Amino acid sequence: NGKLSEATFFSANAAYGKFEADRSQGRFSESIPLGTFPNDPMELVVSKIDQEISYEEFSIRARIDHLLNARISIGASLYWQHARIDERLDSPFAVNPTSPYVDDTQANLYIGSLYGRFQDPSGWFAQTDLQYWVQTNHSIEPDIENESAPNLNLAVGYRLQKQKGEVRLGILNLTDEQYRLNPVNHYAAPPQERTFVIESRFSF
Repeated sequence: NGKLSEATFFSANAAYGKFEADRSQGRFSESIPLGTFPNDPMELVVSKIDQEISYEEFSIRARIDHLLNARISIGASLYWQHARIDERLDSPFAVNPTSPYVDDTQANLYIGSLYGRFQDPSGWFAQTDLQYWVQTNHSIEPDIENESAPNLNLAVGYRLQKQKGEVRLGILNLTDEQYRLNPVNHYAAPPQERTFVIESRFSF
């Protein structure tokens, strides 16, 4: 974090996380015992497949803010996140790469944002936030398509003195965009349709 000038501020941060887990899944198969005839019933074999699951995530966020005057500020931010799920099997049975027991999915999520804020000393405020989401995917099965969509949010409200509370009216996803994002990335999903919201917060 740093101050570029009297009215311009810059911040950046990075995060990394890795999680691992184990699980077992049941498997049923049929075999023909030696010495049986073609019409004899086959033998049911019950076994298990041990599965190791690994989730890895790395992200970088950067933003810059500029104060135009005592009431208005503008800014921009860029967020990138790479996430991957890798599943490994420990089984005597051959499993092809497209088996439902195997998943090797990874995705890159990019979110660019331009925003503006207005804050009046009387307590009234307004803000706008224009985002653009882009996700690139790579997976074995199923094949998930890349996705991109804008997201425009508007809000107005009134804030009490000394941060005692506020009331906010907003519109999320003003352009009514729809999207299909791969859930392998961790994110706060924007609404799938135009949404009107009323929020209130008070502290005593």
